[in-house]
Amino acid sequence: MIDENRNQKSQLISALQQLAQSNNRSKRARLSEIFDDVEAALASGTTQKQVIAALGKKGLPFTLRSFETTLARIRKGRNTEQILTPASATPANPSAPVQGLTEVEQEGEASNTVIGDRIGVPAEKIKLIFTIVPAGKDVKKLFSALFDFHEEHNNCVLDTRAIIYKTPLFDRIAGTEHTLESIMADETDWKQKIIDAHPEREAKKDEISFYSWMKYNRGLAVPLTKDFDTVFSIIMGSGDKANKQTKKGVNHA
Repeated sequence: MIDENRNQKSQLISALQQLAQSNNRSKRARLSEIFDDVEAALASGTTQKQVIAALGKKGLPFTLRSFETTLARIRKGRNTEQILTPASATPANPSAPVQGLTEVEQEGEASNTVIGDRIGVPAEKIKLIFTIVPAGKDVKKLFSALFDFHEEHNNCVLDTRAIIYKTPLFDRIAGTEHTLESIMADETDWKQKIIDAHPEREAKKDEISFYSWMKYNRGLAVPLTKDFDTVFSIIMGSGDKANKQTKKGVNHA
């Protein structure tokens, strides 16, 4: 049983890591991440075609029309609160017990989803996870319409602790032999190694740089692992009796 739980947890972590790193998120979500920079470039006189060319080189291709449409929608989302209705889009995988929300960066705009009796899944088996949430952001504000909808219909488990915060860790270790699990398993005292190498800092510049890099990765990995542990406990039903509390409304405000 313990091995089975570890396997399930490992699969969950792997899936959420892929979500966090994925370029398969919608173009709108990815453009939202750099929206302020795009607006600043346009305001400075850069043409839309120049911006589109720069985005294309970074793996985010747009036509002029799709760029204008997407930009307009993001602007509207920034300025207008979206209204969530039961007539929203159907989830891609309605039979899945866990529904993930991945476009949290679109600040102030709720992701639309149909949940509960419309897809024939019991409310206690639908557990929403908020991923790639910017640090310091309140999901209840980012998804206010979703929380209002849940409070009225009470047709899923909506726990505000089920959050995977956005982190630079995955980008830092991409293409290396390091993983979240290997970083957490490494008991090296990187801070001490930096101190020990300090007297020879000129000769050991590269080593100190690596030690500092690993130390920072460890600092990012600890809170991320706690996020995964919390989400796993909620999914497995051990998160402070989350399922029972669902019937009372939004959990853990």
